[in-house]
Amino acid sequence: MNDTILRHDWRIEEIEALLDLPFNDLLFRAQT
Repeated sequence: MNDTILRHDWRIEEIEALLDLPFNDLLFRAQT
């Protein structure tokens, strides 16, 4: 069973922090 929670309440600061990460870090976060 998948317990992933889909968020729709992102703040601009959270989005900018994600976009500042290196691509490999984003891939790692997506798979965990």
